[in-house]
Amino acid sequence: MSEVEMPDELPCEKCGKMTAYDGLVGSLPPCEHCGAQTPHTMTGSTGCWGIPFLVFFVGAFLMVLIDPFGMGEGAIIILFPIFFLMFLALFSLFIFVGLKVKREERKKAAKEKSLGG
Repeated sequence: MSEVEMPDELPCEKCGKMTAYDGLVGSLPPCEHCGAQTPHTMTGSTGCWGIPFLVFFVGAFLMVLIDPFGMGEGAIIILFPIFFLMFLALFSLFIFVGLKVKREERKKAAKEKSLGG
């Protein structure tokens, strides 16, 4: 298996010119050309928000298979509210993060508009 090559330079997201890249997203150094503090950002999700669901489903699966408390089908009374609360929490987190990103984009666009016009 071959190793993946990491580039030494990537284009700046603000000015588009090639700038130094140290392998860490959003870290120093700033762009040499336009001075942007974070010339390389990542638009995708890097968090592990699905891990609580994975742990829950593995635990629920084992609880249903082994049935340590002898609950049988009554385990759904306990498992469904836990799942619903986890889903509600992660969905609200997703919504709030999206709203924050939109707000920052509007501020950035307004700032660029006021500087340019």
